[in-house]
Amino acid sequence: MCGGSHLKCREFLHVGALGAAWLSLPQLLAAKEAGAVRPGHDNRACIMIFNLGAPSHVDLWDMKPDAPKEIRGPFKPIR
Repeated sequence: MCGGSHLKCREFLHVGALGAAWLSLPQLLAAKEAGAVRPGHDNRACIMIFNLGAPSHVDLWDMKPDAPKEIRGPFKPIR
């Protein structure tokens, strides 16, 4: 990806992330000015973390509470 460039891969990703943040700044400011946060909105949130070598999404996210016990395992979802 970065072969032959004067930038190291880490520097390339750093510059790309800064560029993406700079391009999204006007939208962020416009949303803040318009009052995009509504009173009485749903406070639930989800943080997705991508880890190479981590457990699969089936083990972390999709518990399948209606599946047979052999598939869903010993854990039950929090409701």
